[in-house]
Amino acid sequence: MFSRSKTYLEGEGFSIPYSDYGEYSAVSMMRKWFELNHLWEKYKHHLFPVKSSNGKFDFNTTMNAGAFRKKLKKGVQRVGLDPSFYSGHSLRAGGATDLFLARVPYYLIKKMGRWKSDTAMIYHRDDKDMEKAVFVAFKTGSGN
Repeated sequence: MFSRSKTYLEGEGFSIPYSDYGEYSAVSMMRKWFELNHLWEKYKHHLFPVKSSNGKFDFNTTMNAGAFRKKLKKGVQRVGLDPSFYSGHSLRAGGATDLFLARVPYYLIKKMGRWKSDTAMIYHRDDKDMEKAVFVAFKTGSGN
């Protein structure tokens, strides 16, 4: 149960059902995308490329925001969800959360999300992880 979020700053709170961070988490799906397209060593390639008329991806060009939103809404509708509840921003929040849980260093999450401030921290939603870190810091006198 969340008592607040970026968009719900007051009220009785809300719950978000989710499945385990297993094979269908954002991190594991992105890993599969990298493997499928051999992107591990291709740092200059775009992650969300344009699909050309011949059906192949052009990794030198990024899909525009409008096309991305259309694909996202079509995808969530295919799995039986209401597309009006999802946007590109949904992926930003979920992606940041999954990256935190995958132990990606904060400075990389911040850089990849193009955050100049510490706004990315509102997407760190793993309270148990934070509680453990605080406990360890108090117990050992350090943050490690």
